[in-house]
Amino acid sequence: MNPAPKLICKCMKKFLLVLTAVITYFFCNAQVYNNEWIDYSKTYYKFSVGATGLYRITAPALSSAGLNNTPVQYFQLWHNGQEVPLYTTIAAGVPGPADFIEFFGEINDGSQDTKLYKFDSLQMNDKWSLYTDTSAYYLTVNTSGFNKRYTDPGNNIAANILPPETFFIHTLSKYYKEQQQVGFGVNLGEVIHSSTYETGEGWGSYSIDPGVLYASKNNNLFVSPAGQGAALNVRVTGTSAYARNVTVRMNGNTIASGNVSGYNIVNFKNNAIQLAA
Repeated sequence: MNPAPKLICKCMKKFLLVLTAVITYFFCNAQVYNNEWIDYSKTYYKFSVGATGLYRITAPALSSAGLNNTPVQYFQLWHNGQEVPLYTTIAAGVPGPADFIEFFGEINDGSQDTKLYKFDSLQMNDKWSLYTDTSAYYLTVNTSGFNKRYTDPGNNIAANILPPETFFIHTLSKYYKEQQQVGFGVNLGEVIHSSTYETGEGWGSYSIDPGVLYASKNNNLFVSPAGQGAALNVRVTGTSAYARNVTVRMNGNTIASGNVSGYNIVNFKNNAIQLAA
């Protein structure tokens, strides 16, 4: 359980800019600024989440923010423009001293950074943010409409006669955060990198020198003999303007290989890998 977040009131104000056009008429398309979720008639209580996990907002924390007399059914939580489901110890009414609300909080990832790149494909992955892993969550009071809640539907398995599954499909993902790649550059006596968000810019593994093996060990996959073939997807990018050949091996067997020129991003894929049980 993570510590109770500290609520900070953020009163969001809306400013209106009036433009007067004389003779000439301008037609503009609606723009998306990612703040469309904000209701400017409401007060939002901002708090930070620095680790992925379960968070609890206690009755004393609500009281310190002046929300102790707010019925729990009116609480609403937002993150990255999306409403986050809440769990409340009571379904409705003013919380008592021992009541609380809980939610699953996540660290900040790189999904918001994607919009900084000219093309989405220039971003290596959206797992890690370029700037911070701390997320901002906003608690507000919404008295009109349905607010998302976790519910317990029950799990009655008394009449379950289905046979047990012999295996299941598991996805193992590794998003390296060993070094921040600055992206595309041009050698003008020294390498000058673009001020824009460029190809391959972001977190990745350490640079791999020519002839050097970069190993990733995964010894606890427990392969099922009844399972299907495995699939592998490795994404690499160059950290200099040179050309190089990359070979991907698994258990000593070559899975994929090819050229990676300059700062380009290349995906190496193999969808029919047979693993020994």
